[in-house]
Amino acid sequence: VSGQNLNWFWKAWYFEQGIPDLSITSASYKDGECSVTIKNTGGLPLPILLQFTLQDGSKVEYDVPADTWKDGKKETLITKEIKLPVTEIKLGNREIPDANSLDNKYKIK
Repeated sequence: VSGQNLNWFWKAWYFEQGIPDLSITSASYKDGECSVTIKNTGGLPLPILLQFTLQDGSKVEYDVPADTWKDGKKETLITKEIKLPVTEIKLGNREIPDANSLDNKYKIK
């Protein structure tokens, strides 16, 4: 139906051992660009939803589909152009399962 081979997704979720757990390992903001490294700690392919809190208190959301993990990599670097300085990044939301939400926030100094 999708026109894509989704074996990478079904195999991980139904035939391999793993837990849903993503974490932010590092982040930086420089010259209008925010870079965030996300680690797939649990091994299951999950979508990535990032919420950036800007210096003025506003928020910007950015999402990456679960197929970013289809080649089996354990980390991914996400870069996003954002005009105002970023003060905090939050990973995920209530709809995306995560075994350890303590590593889903990152404050940028």
